[in-house]
Amino acid sequence: MANLHTTLMQEAFDDLDEYQALFLLHSIRMRKREPLSGDQLDALAKSLVYSCDFFARDSQPPAITKVCQWYQGLMSRTSLHEDVDGAIKRACIDANTCIPVICPATTMVLAVYYLHRLQKRYGCMVNSFGEAQRTMIVAYLIAAKYIHANVQSVVGADSSDQTTHRPQRSKELDMDDVIRLLTLVNHRDGLLELPLDAETMYHSCLELVHFLDYKLTLHFSTAQIWTWFDCVLQDNNIRYHRGRTVPTSHSNWTLLPNSPPCEIPIPPAQSVCEDSIIPPCDHPEKSNIVLPPLYTVFPHPD
Repeated sequence: MANLHTTLMQEAFDDLDEYQALFLLHSIRMRKREPLSGDQLDALAKSLVYSCDFFARDSQPPAITKVCQWYQGLMSRTSLHEDVDGAIKRACIDANTCIPVICPATTMVLAVYYLHRLQKRYGCMVNSFGEAQRTMIVAYLIAAKYIHANVQSVVGADSSDQTTHRPQRSKELDMDDVIRLLTLVNHRDGLLELPLDAETMYHSCLELVHFLDYKLTLHFSTAQIWTWFDCVLQDNNIRYHRGRTVPTSHSNWTLLPNSPPCEIPIPPAQSVCEDSIIPPCDHPEKSNIVLPPLYTVFPHPD
């Protein structure tokens, strides 16, 4: 059964759309590896605290400054120390690894998108800051691998430079990716609440891709990814300051009463369910497979 999980996850990374890959590459090049702004980091930190359901448990959330420092550490330690073109070239040469990442900011946005889909479908995902950190790191690794696969699919090696000959690329996530990431993020700075080990992280990645229906593509134009990101941060920032919490049931996520409407911009170019951000599964043979839980990192549907 574990082999089935691995096979389906590999197929998820193989499911690439050339049009989306080109827009993703364009977005990365236009970004020029610019880091997230201070305001974006602050809103991102509040989003993470908000998603932990601290308000429902009447607990003391961690200081926002500490969460911002953790986000900055995660992105800076996993970043290539090159310009954007050099980072893209490195990604094409290093065919079998997605760590360090091409663009930490874009990787973080895609990770937030994956977690937002889970939150929409299942409600509150975690109930502690340490679990939220682990969940974010898992999503960040999935996003890094998917971006890496997309860039490789549309960027060819320079035929005039024999040193850039690429081996057959490997898009599946493996233990080497997990170990490389953990080597960078397991830092003794007191910002990581829970210890992380490679085996748990790898199985958590399998779970995350499973709960995303093995669909890692964006369900709207990649050109609008930053507009979407800012809108989600704004919505969660409002809820954070109002002391509201994510629904804990597995019902579809909706705006809470008395919350100002902040519609998430999903273009109508592709069909989207009216009550969910996640469209119907395009692979019925996958959606009918009942897989046993590997770890209790994510909530399981009833």
